[in-house]
Amino acid sequence: MKLSFRQPKLYKSNRAELIWSPEEVQALLDAARPKEARVIIAASEGGLSPQDIGILKLRHVQATPRGRRLFLRRTKTGNPISLPVTPALGALIDTVPSGQEWIVTSRTGKRLTSLRASQIIREVKLRHNARARLDADMMPIRDELHPYDLRGTAATALLRAGCSLKEIAVTMGWGLRHAGPVIERYVALVPEVLVKLMAVRSRQDP
Repeated sequence: MKLSFRQPKLYKSNRAELIWSPEEVQALLDAARPKEARVIIAASEGGLSPQDIGILKLRHVQATPRGRRLFLRRTKTGNPISLPVTPALGALIDTVPSGQEWIVTSRTGKRLTSLRASQIIREVKLRHNARARLDADMMPIRDELHPYDLRGTAATALLRAGCSLKEIAVTMGWGLRHAGPVIERYVALVPEVLVKLMAVRSRQDP
């Protein structure tokens, strides 16, 4: 009989605990070039994964009674999502060059791959932190933050856009029980969001 010995996991990373602060997102944007900033905004405002950022097209934009939305299917699951267009996302849409179908492109104007989207965010982060090491007045971005962690920040952008917790959960691909705790952790970083969260929850209470 063949015996199998498995090394127990000593550590399990919980990425939901890691959320970019507003100051870190702004530092990222300040260090970004224009086309790099578009990738960051799509991730931090729309909660889009690197895979989904690259498939965004103008045909995904639809008018709604409250403004506009992005309606598409997630690359990973094929599930449809309806994403409210925040002012920052609206600026991305409205500044797409004439004749271009992709909302966010690579630096050379071509379709953005998921690998390249992640690389761009990491490169901008490294660029900022390199400057921060030389300037004591600059706040470094935490090393443990990954591109995917911008999704937690995006959840609060949806909250500000008037979405319910259920709508946020559906848009982000989360369970409803997961959406609330993530936003609560962000509220700890941004107290002014608390009033908005309380208002949303009061509408959900019977």
